[in-house]
Amino acid sequence: MSRPHERYLNYYRQQAEVHEDPRWFIQEWPQIARAWELGTRFSSSDELRLDFLTALFPHQEQAGLWEEAVAWQQVGLEIARRMQLRQVEGALLNNLGIAYRQLGHIVQAASCHEQSLQLRRELGDQSGIASCLNNMGLVRQRQSRYQEAVQLHRQSQAICREMGDDGGLAISLCNLGSCHAELGEMETAVHLYQEALAIERARQNQDTERAILNNLGTIYTILGQLRQATDIYQQALGMAQERGDRLSEANALINLGVIFQRTDQITDAVHCYEKALDISRRLQHKTNELSCLTNLGLVYIHAGHYARSADYQRQALALARTLGDRRREGAILNKLGHAYRNTGQFKAAADLYQQSLDIAQAVGDRMGAANATGNLAIVYHRLAAYEQAIAHYQEQLTLVQAIGDRRGEENALGNLGLLYSDLKRYEEALTLFAQRLRIAREIGDRQGEAA
Repeated sequence: MSRPHERYLNYYRQQAEVHEDPRWFIQEWPQIARAWELGTRFSSSDELRLDFLTALFPHQEQAGLWEEAVAWQQVGLEIARRMQLRQVEGALLNNLGIAYRQLGHIVQAASCHEQSLQLRRELGDQSGIASCLNNMGLVRQRQSRYQEAVQLHRQSQAICREMGDDGGLAISLCNLGSCHAELGEMETAVHLYQEALAIERARQNQDTERAILNNLGTIYTILGQLRQATDIYQQALGMAQERGDRLSEANALINLGVIFQRTDQITDAVHCYEKALDISRRLQHKTNELSCLTNLGLVYIHAGHYARSADYQRQALALARTLGDRRREGAILNKLGHAYRNTGQFKAAADLYQQSLDIAQAVGDRMGAANATGNLAIVYHRLAAYEQAIAHYQEQLTLVQAIGDRRGEENALGNLGLLYSDLKRYEEALTLFAQRLRIAREIGDRQGEAA
């Protein structure tokens, strides 16, 4: 007869395999964690522990419990290696890579995915290879190495098409869409998302459909097509509320908040963010909580309430540090710098931007480095430290061109042009403005074209 703690583990393993509703997991999480603790303390069978943590990982992933996921997957990895279960080892390495990426530990994430890919190639596991390629592509995206990411996602896409794996194909198409969006190629991104959406609707996979709708809405927001974006987010919100999916509801509310912020409907934006924050805290979804705090900080900057903005950004900064998410920590320091810059505290802002830059460089976040460098340039421009401002604008321009960030290139050219105009170097300024206008037209930035 099995021991009580093994029955406890086995019960939640079975429940995890049949439950899809995230509310079940959140409600049961304290007992699930207790079952794992007892199973580990009293040396439950290795096979049972592997089955348990494998069944629970998708639920931890959906709830954003990344630190717990890392700890559990590491235990599983030790067991799989001891038992020489190479297929399981490859899957656990892939899961670890996902968790490390979400925590901002990009070097560890890349290492795990590379090890997993090598194992799966040795085993001839085509489905596993496609999954690893997609996840390696996401790591490259976090490093702002978008062209490499595109190649990895395309390799995954080709394997999924050949295998007839529609679910994997939709994931590859979505990841390609996000790459092209980051590169400023919005029409291509929309086409890829729409192709993925058609696949998931045919499969009647509403979870992925909601995620794709949110991605499409983001593209329409960037393009200034706010009515289309609002319609899409309202669809996603309605679907989430109908199914009782509180996490997707929070995501849709965050996205609607961005629309309201863009259209100066500050009260509505704050309402959406605060409602999403309440849901995220009830779900104990720390990643979403972090997004809500950051967005509340941004909306209060937009409204001119700089002290309140700084308060939210400090809360977000503390949470990012608690989570160990260095990349988000750097991004929040950058945003906190905005609050100080907008109140004329340029030296304090410069210090925050420099901290953000240091972190971005340390974690290989080239987009974050470009943003921080550009903001340092703006501060030096305001302080009339023109040589330093020019050097930083030029460095920003080099970074965004290397990444392929056309929108960032457009902004850098415009800001450098304004600086040269202030210095009465009008010919150089006009040349830069002409380059900026050309890029604005190429990427369909109507606001930039009109500026």
